Amino acid sequence: MNTGTHEEMTAGYSRDDGFGIYVHFPFCVSRCTYCDFVVTTPPEIPDRAYTTALIDELASRVEHFAGRRLVSLYFGGGTPSLWSPDELRRFFEAVRETVPCDALEEVTLEANPGDLSPALLDTLVDTGINRLSIGVQTLHDGRLRDLSRRHTTEDALQSVAMAVEHPGLKSVSADLIYGLSGSTVESVSGDLETLLQLNVPHLSIYALMLEPNTPMYHQVHRGVVNLPPDDTVADQAEAIYDRIEDSPLEMYEISNAGLPGHYAVHNSLYWHMRPYLGLGVGAHGLEPRGANLVRRVNGRKVAAYLEAPTRPDMETTMEAGDWLKDALLVRPRWLSGFQMSDFQPWTNSDTHQALSSCCDALVEGEMLHKEGDNYRLTRRGWLLYNDVVLKLYAAIDGG
Repeated sequence: MNTGTHEEMTAGYSRDDGFGIYVHFPFCVSRCTYCDFVVTTPPEIPDRAYTTALIDELASRVEHFAGRRLVSLYFGGGTPSLWSPDELRRFFEAVRETVPCDALEEVTLEANPGDLSPALLDTLVDTGINRLSIGVQTLHDGRLRDLSRRHTTEDALQSVAMAVEHPGLKSVSADLIYGLSGSTVESVSGDLETLLQLNVPHLSIYALMLEPNTPMYHQVHRGVVNLPPDDTVADQAEAIYDRIEDSPLEMYEISNAGLPGHYAVHNSLYWHMRPYLGLGVGAHGLEPRGANLVRRVNGRKVAAYLEAPTRPDMETTMEAGDWLKDALLVRPRWLSGFQMSDFQPWTNSDTHQALSSCCDALVEGEMLHKEGDNYRLTRRGWLLYNDVVLKLYAAIDGG
């Protein structure tokens, strides 16, 4: 594999000087049964102390992004819609004072449908939020209770409609999960249809991931919860893709569909392997350090973070092999596909040939479609995406 500076290794992925900031708000009222994120459910949220720690961390690390343009600010969690609006505003003002925001295009906040009200929505927009990501997940009250979600179907419908109609928001996204216990092709299709009828301009649609050490994982393994068979989950995905194709939205990435002009800017930074600053408990970042990039991971304990917000849990300099595996993981996800030249900065002649042979085999297996020099996933490839990635990894590892 090639070695060299970050600029040489990242090639087309990093020529743009934009970067994003991800802020993790780890606090929730209760934990969802499927959740594997860094969250905590304290009796009282330490809003002010946590905001102060975030501001301190921002001030200590933003120098690594000097000369770059902030294009996206994303508040994730946890449940950021629980954040005190005054403290959220204080943090946002610190960002404006610390980072040039003239190119800031997208400011997203993840919201629980049960938290949103007209007054809170107005306040969020006044603070600077211009995009909401609303955790709908399903429009079935029984399945919402199974997931330990705090909202109801009616909460979700009202929140989405209210957000879509708000003139201060440039975009709204709704999350939808398929493969849930008790779900069918018809129920998932019905949820999707309802959201489309509400004119949501962006959807993030995921298959349920059964993560170890979550309550649902143990429920499934004890036989308390029964998930649909794989064939049913695949049928649900097929129905989703079919309906999106007949809608105004475009499935521009495996799990994301949007109207033109509503594609997720922040997620695009991840998918294009561009630098981003991760702030808060458990946050990940990809930071420029001289000619290289460093992956940084913060610790998962709130108390430790409040005491020392500038101390990371782990830092790792990205090597050529890391870049190649990351590129193989994210580049094929895009509807537009990829070319062998996309991976040139991180390959030598042997790995290049191995990848080419693997992709040609995936074409024969009807998991990739080739047109000229461009490869893109077929519908079968979308449904079996993990298998595609594993085959690509095996090719570069000599498997």
